Amino acid sequence: MQVSARPILSTLVLLSLLSVNTVKAGEVFTFPFDKEVTVGNQPVLDISNTSGSITITSSSAKTIKIQAFKKVKARHSKEAEKIASHIDINATTAGDQVTVKTEFEDFKDENFWEFLFGRRASHSAWVDYQVWVPEKCRLLVSATSADIEITRIKENVQISATSGDIEIRDINGDTEIDVTSGDLTLSGLKGKTAISATSGDLKAQNLEGPLLYQSSSGDLRAEEIKGAVQIETSSGDIRLIKVAGDVNIESSSSDILVDQLEGALSIHTTSGEIVASTQKLSGKFYSLESSSGDIRFSLPSQQGGRLELETSSGTLRAEIPVTVESVSDRRFSGFINKTGPEITIRTTSGDVLLSGR
Repeated sequence: MQVSARPILSTLVLLSLLSVNTVKAGEVFTFPFDKEVTVGNQPVLDISNTSGSITITSSSAKTIKIQAFKKVKARHSKEAEKIASHIDINATTAGDQVTVKTEFEDFKDENFWEFLFGRRASHSAWVDYQVWVPEKCRLLVSATSADIEITRIKENVQISATSGDIEIRDINGDTEIDVTSGDLTLSGLKGKTAISATSGDLKAQNLEGPLLYQSSSGDLRAEEIKGAVQIETSSGDIRLIKVAGDVNIESSSSDILVDQLEGALSIHTTSGEIVASTQKLSGKFYSLESSSGDIRFSLPSQQGGRLELETSSGTLRAEIPVTVESVSDRRFSGFINKTGPEITIRTTSGDVLLSGR
């Protein structure tokens, strides 16, 4: 009886490949860092990190407590220790300001990042921060390829980030965010919120104070906003729900939905559909314009104002009683209930619908 050697050889080759892949995958080793600094009545935390995460929350203590973990993926512990020895966590103080910085030292023969990601693809390293600060601590946070989470702060927060998601909750102070790439999640912010984003989605809820948002690309969804909203974006859909305040939107290519409680309304988009409604015509003007897209606007039936409806290619329709001053296939002028703000709706290519609520 003959036994084929092929199955045995195939099994040995497979086991060999699995063994190589296991070594290449490596193991994650953790190296802790702890420091606690007593601060005065006007503390400031300036923290920066490259690769990893930053989590900041408040505590009742008058200290800034830093707990960090260097995490290294390597083939064995000695290799991990070598890599970790080239990751410095510097925490310095100057008055009430604490500065924390992650620094990566080069090896003798090559750059730190080349060592990690060059020929030795099995290596990787990052630092995860958990920081506790007093409630009234001003925050200056910068990160590259790191996620950021901040909660329960009663002071101003300033963030600069490149590549990484950001989540901020329960802030009583102004919030300023400059992000190149990453999604944003905001809730419970009281104060001015200013955001400059290159790419990434924004989800915001329960904001008290003005919202200023500039973006090149990304969707925006915001609910329960008490304050003025100003948006400038090149591309990305916009959805605003329960906004109590003036709304100003400038977009190149967006589908836009606005459910407004009160305030003035100005929406201009080059390409996209506009669906807007307001519960109270308390603003001085309501202007909706699109170069290419349908526009629908709902207003309270018991209120009104002076109307200008226009389309170059499409239909005009009003589902509420209006007084006509002039009308044609493409343009309508008139008013509702004689007094009220200016209401202007224009689209170059699309239909216009005016309705009551």
